[in-house]
Amino acid sequence: MFPPITSALHSRPASGRIGVYGNTAISCGTGFSPDPSELIRRDKPMASIEDKVGLDQLRMEFSKQFSVPEPRPYGREGSHHEGYSDDTQGVQWNAGLDRKRNKWTLGVNLEGMKYGKHNWPIARFIEAERLDPALPWLIEHLSHPDAVELWFEREAWQVSARPSIRENAIGPEPPVSLSRLGTETWLKMLNEAYECLDPLRGHRGRAKQIVTLSQAGLREKDVAPHLQFKTVMPGSSSRSMQVVLRTARETLLPIYTFVRLRVSCPD
Repeated sequence: MFPPITSALHSRPASGRIGVYGNTAISCGTGFSPDPSELIRRDKPMASIEDKVGLDQLRMEFSKQFSVPEPRPYGREGSHHEGYSDDTQGVQWNAGLDRKRNKWTLGVNLEGMKYGKHNWPIARFIEAERLDPALPWLIEHLSHPDAVELWFEREAWQVSARPSIRENAIGPEPPVSLSRLGTETWLKMLNEAYECLDPLRGHRGRAKQIVTLSQAGLREKDVAPHLQFKTVMPGSSSRSMQVVLRTARETLLPIYTFVRLRVSCPD
């Protein structure tokens, strides 16, 4: 079982009402030297024994359910976000602990990276949705859109590190419940995210923007968008981790399939 989590959102599987897309077709439509002050976490939370036990149990169940022999860890021990991903090149599954909110989450993850021959899948996702926004339609057909959170964020890149910046949020501050996301807001978020990709390289690379670092103030940095959809997993002792993770996966499966289809749109 997960350690008890307060105020957890109880997700329910998105089954029974509709298939992933029903009968509707969806159309495709150089780094800087690091600032040492930004590479040191001065307010790093401590990892409790309960967290370590829960993360280890999560790793084992995630490995089984997602057929990942060695899940890739993300986040440093005791950091605000720590967990595991399937380490897929492009659209990923991940699961972990959100210490800021004291909640366990399962997520669909698409980062602002090239991913080799996949050539910036997040750019194709943004372009397809700007041309023909399909997420609002999908939200209307989800069984429980209130159980899914949108996290669209701007990340600064400093060699391999990602220092905290004040301008992190793209659009409303995350998490944004899908049940409250309208088409107009979604399009504004897509446009803002697209500006985080370099137009001189056909939006297939990180853009340079002036951002506010928590310690060093205003700096020009390479930035890229980072897209995530998450659902919160309850820590109720009445449910096994196996059931909790399987239910969360059922909730996010239509979203995962949707993002995979969008990034498969040709350049």
